Amino acid sequence: MRAVDFLRRATVCWYMRIYLASNNAHKHAEFSSLFPMHTILLPKDEGIDFFSPEDGSTFFANARQKADALYDVVHAPVFADDSGLCVDALDGDPGVHSARFGAQHGVHTDTARMQLLLERMHGRQDRACSFVCVAVLKLGSVPLCVGRGVCRGVLTTEMSGVEGFGYDPIFLLPHLGRTFAQLSIEEKNRVSHRALAALRLAQVLAMMQLPRALRYELKLLRGARRMTRGGVLRPGAPCAQRKGQTAQTARRHKFYARARRCARRIHRA
Repeated sequence: MRAVDFLRRATVCWYMRIYLASNNAHKHAEFSSLFPMHTILLPKDEGIDFFSPEDGSTFFANARQKADALYDVVHAPVFADDSGLCVDALDGDPGVHSARFGAQHGVHTDTARMQLLLERMHGRQDRACSFVCVAVLKLGSVPLCVGRGVCRGVLTTEMSGVEGFGYDPIFLLPHLGRTFAQLSIEEKNRVSHRALAALRLAQVLAMMQLPRALRYELKLLRGARRMTRGGVLRPGAPCAQRKGQTAQTARRHKFYARARRCARRIHRA
């Protein structure tokens, strides 16, 4: 199953407001598309001045650093991720330093970073590379949920496309014949490293919520017995035809039906 299809079917069934430890509007759009059942918030939208130095030696260290920093401020669920482009011929560079690549040479824009990277790769035959993403979800007292995604591709010789951000215009997907920057956000979310990392998070969350779903099932069974006792509710009959049904019972019945649907989605996942 494709990552985005799983996320739309089996993402957490219980709605959450989740902060994204970033002020990148492009990244916010991708996470919002990947987790449509939740509201993804940027710190700046809530008037929060957020900054994390990202000085870790691994993608996970940087993602965890950002998640911890924002959680200490908002005390609410937080998404954080760190990603980068790893070029085989450069021994994995720029890697965790992708966002700051060339800073020592006065390079501070995405376009300048791509130009510098293409210059370093000039004349090289091996242009294989990978986009790597490590995403974490911090929920507070429970351990961090962690997902890792890797997307293999080839480095182009020139920039192509206007979508996306970062190194997207020079990252070519051979099986599609297009760069990330030539894909729509929906197409990118089917194959990208960030979508794969989000898929892992969704799977972990589904397993975490399974006990809650089972508790719902037990509650449903008890409620079904109460609601059908003495023939007050006839299974399968429309709500308006249920004999002796009060407004409170009708609300309870709708709640049980909704909970059953949520539980079944978790089980199918």
